[in-house]
Amino acid sequence: MEAVTQIDAWDQLVADPSPRDHIVQLYQENAFLNRAVCRFVGAGLANGEGIILVSTGPHWTGFHAYLEDEGVNVRAARKRGQLTVVDADELLPRFMRDSMPDPEIFPGVFENVVAKARDAGGYQKVRVWGEMVNVLWERGDADASMNLEDQFDQLIKKHDMQFLPTVADPVLHRSRELYAASGTA
Repeated sequence: MEAVTQIDAWDQLVADPSPRDHIVQLYQENAFLNRAVCRFVGAGLANGEGIILVSTGPHWTGFHAYLEDEGVNVRAARKRGQLTVVDADELLPRFMRDSMPDPEIFPGVFENVVAKARDAGGYQKVRVWGEMVNVLWERGDADASMNLEDQFDQLIKKHDMQFLPTVADPVLHRSRELYAASGTA
């Protein structure tokens, strides 16, 4: 019974984060990732919030199918500007300089994404899910990954939005090795 209570509590946290919450979701399987992200997205859509997904192509394909299976009209949500999907692999190069997120460029690039999402449908409350931190980890860029996470944390404190980044568990297993290699250990 306690496990069900913990799952319910996690579902509630993902579905109804407080303003400026920064919740990190770890996952091992795409089915779990799909469920968590789509819970975050579905609840936000139902609450009339804007949603930004900064996703790789394969994950967006999984989320799209899961949301449709849950009865979300993804096409309509995108058309009314409530759901914005941004390709993580295309967004990263826009603010990366010398293999690191540039603190002078990143805020403007991401604030522009948020502003466009808010303006597209008049959604002042915005939720963001992203996997750019994970993309950098998977590339072996530990310093860049941690730097980007820190920059996101600063942005959510500045803006009224919730942020749910995800990190694949195999990446976490390599974290000690990557930290040692980066000289930050």
